[in-house]
Amino acid sequence: MTIEAFTITVFVVCVISIALCAFFYFRCVDLECKVDVAQESKDALRESMSNINRYLQQQLERVKKEKHEQRKKLTAEIHVLRTQLHQLRKEQQKQDN
Repeated sequence: MTIEAFTITVFVVCVISIALCAFFYFRCVDLECKVDVAQESKDALRESMSNINRYLQQQLERVKKEKHEQRKKLTAEIHVLRTQLHQLRKEQQKQDN
């Protein structure tokens, strides 16, 4: 192998190496950008899900409170109706005697 052939071979290997290095560098930069976009999307989704979860938790607490208030109201109404029923039965027994 002559010096010219050796020089050309080394030059071609260097050019190919530089081209491959540039390709892989830009490929890594592209992948890094995609990872950053995916991370931002993931963070935005996490924040959105946190907000939805917080809203649903507040709604659940509100419904529980309303249910408790309704239960108290119904319990009071039942008590009043039982008292009235008891009084009516007493009156009925008086009338029967």
